[in-house]
Amino acid sequence: MQLQLYSLNVSTSPALHAHAERRFHTSMARILQRIGHVVIRVADLNGPRGGSDMQCNVRVQVLGGDTIAIREADQCLYRAIDRAASKADRLVKEKLKQRRMKRRRKPHPRSDMFDTPPLGGIATS
Repeated sequence: MQLQLYSLNVSTSPALHAHAERRFHTSMARILQRIGHVVIRVADLNGPRGGSDMQCNVRVQVLGGDTIAIREADQCLYRAIDRAASKADRLVKEKLKQRRMKRRRKPHPRSDMFDTPPLGGIATS
């Protein structure tokens, strides 16, 4: 899994990068091999006016073509990242489960070959 962190109107530190990487790796540990890359964008919603609304936007590219987008906001950027990581883990697992269920429901292409009506009137001895 590749992880990229971008910031807008927020000064990021190596500690924030390490926290985001650690949090996403630990929350998605069981499904890392099914994730292509994760892009995290953090921003200060209020900008230079001040205030405490930090936003974390996450895009998770699941191998096989699905993309999942998450948006979380909080006063603390670390909490926003934590909540986004938890939500990303849950949504990716749901998406993978939907894929498995879709594959299970699909009938085999030759399954109609065995759906012949029973032979009538033939007695077996």
